[in-house]
Amino acid sequence: MPTTPHCPRCDYDLQGQLATWHPQGPTADDAHCPTDGLCSECGLSFEWRFAMHPELAGVAWFVECQKNKRTRLSVPLTTIRAWLAPLFWRRIKLETPFKPHRTAWWLLWTTLLLPALIFIFTFYASATYNALNPPITFTIVGGVATPTTPPIPANAEDFFDAVYRTSSDLLYQVVPEINDITNLSRTRSWIIAAFISFMGFPLMLFLFPFTRAQSKVRKRHIFRAAAYSLAPIPLIFLSTAISLVPSTTLMMWFPRGSIYSLATFNLLSTSAPTWRFEWIIALAWFFLWWLCALKIGFRMRDWLAALLAMSAPVIVATVLLISFRDAFLFYFRLW
Repeated sequence: MPTTPHCPRCDYDLQGQLATWHPQGPTADDAHCPTDGLCSECGLSFEWRFAMHPELAGVAWFVECQKNKRTRLSVPLTTIRAWLAPLFWRRIKLETPFKPHRTAWWLLWTTLLLPALIFIFTFYASATYNALNPPITFTIVGGVATPTTPPIPANAEDFFDAVYRTSSDLLYQVVPEINDITNLSRTRSWIIAAFISFMGFPLMLFLFPFTRAQSKVRKRHIFRAAAYSLAPIPLIFLSTAISLVPSTTLMMWFPRGSIYSLATFNLLSTSAPTWRFEWIIALAWFFLWWLCALKIGFRMRDWLAALLAMSAPVIVATVLLISFRDAFLFYFRLW
């Protein structure tokens, strides 16, 4: 048993309440031990078993609660569970042990390694498909275009050679076009709008005194909530990679620099309703995530006031960015 149990939310010293269990001194003999407690500092209702033994609040699939090699499996399990914000916060309580190094490990996988693996797999899957389904070429003889179908690989050596050549062709076609894609206003606008939402919600929780101070939520809980709000990143990269597959396949049929370039195909999805819809989706996700975090995870009594105080500046900033995107492009040259 810890010598000094603390409140799971505000870290208030609960030793004084323990003393009331033992009128004759700090002994377990004839002690009156309630199962539930109430923090006199922040008003949190909690179970004494979790306050005295936080390891009991551990969750089997949660990455911060793993102690063995199953940690590798807990990374995707935590990511998938975090996609369902209400269910995630019903399991991850204030009492759940906090391990920042494991949170950092999860962030590394979710924001860097897994997206990179998704793009590598998608690239070679596209290269394999194009190797097995080579484009038809046309040879003009006597003013007549004659189609020529390249042979399909007949053995493993020919197959790997075809995949290698197709991969090289894709790199030759795709890499020069990547700069055009990243310069599309839709892509960078969406990233900046999502970043405003990601940073805005926890930042407002720190800045407004009556939001965090009234419920006295520890900073580590806010850090945890902000970190796992990035769980949809692999989904975003997966959808982006899948959307590029038809473009890369079509590019194999046309020479580089023609009108049928990768940037041209992606321009089809850059209309105003599309990128504004993506902004709204990003904002809605963070709004739902923090609603569940404040109400279910942090168990704040004033969760609605805190949520409105957090979301109002973020919504205003996002609306301004949407409304005056061209002005930002011209004056600040963000893209």
